[in-house]
Amino acid sequence: IAKYKPELTRPADFKEFWKKQIEALPKLEPKLEKVEKASTARLNAYDLKYASADGTTEVWGWVAIPVSETKLPAVVQISAFGGRRGESPPRRQDAVSLIVGYRGDGDAPWPGDWITRGLDKPENSVFRTHYLNLVQAVRVLQSRAEVDPKRIYLQGGSLGGALCVVVAGLLGKEIAGIVASEPGMDYYFLKDGSPVESSFKQMEQFVAKNPDRKETILKILGYYAPLNFAPDVTGDALLSCGGKDTLCT
Repeated sequence: IAKYKPELTRPADFKEFWKKQIEALPKLEPKLEKVEKASTARLNAYDLKYASADGTTEVWGWVAIPVSETKLPAVVQISAFGGRRGESPPRRQDAVSLIVGYRGDGDAPWPGDWITRGLDKPENSVFRTHYLNLVQAVRVLQSRAEVDPKRIYLQGGSLGGALCVVVAGLLGKEIAGIVASEPGMDYYFLKDGSPVESSFKQMEQFVAKNPDRKETILKILGYYAPLNFAPDVTGDALLSCGGKDTLCT
């Protein structure tokens, strides 16, 4: 087994940048409406909506709460590429579970060029919206009386696995643990600026078409590469690697 430890690509103000982004989030005012046809005698299902960090659209999601006389652990299930909430709520019986369409935009499908939007300055990247919408998803769980706030976990695969690392890094001790299966898109370019082999070609193509902006783009991506959040994960972590390509590590 080869030992591999890539260098971080964090900008100098990485932690300060994200502290400001989280502090600037608007007051969370989640709207939950019980969905009777999806509920059972042992599980109450809710349609969830709250304001997206993009400032203009809504995040749509599901919350499923088992009937219990004691506080329960909670799990944020983070979707893979596409990032939508799905057609039905989770059915976990041992924990409160939540899933959201973290792109916002009323859970609409992602456009083909989503990965390269907003690369003119750090605060404009679409990834900022995704990351902060997931922070707010954790806040929804923390606000629920049924949830034990010391036992909030994250679960996801591929891009969803990478986002587990990101959110756990952003929130530190607020996350008890993560299960990340083949976390993808850990980083986009090596430190020397050469592209990582990827199943997502949009980023490499975008940089190739904008060679005069390459240095700026690489710095901006340093604020968002999941690799750079990993050192701040404090909870338990179970990760798997598939070995399919360089980007899913």
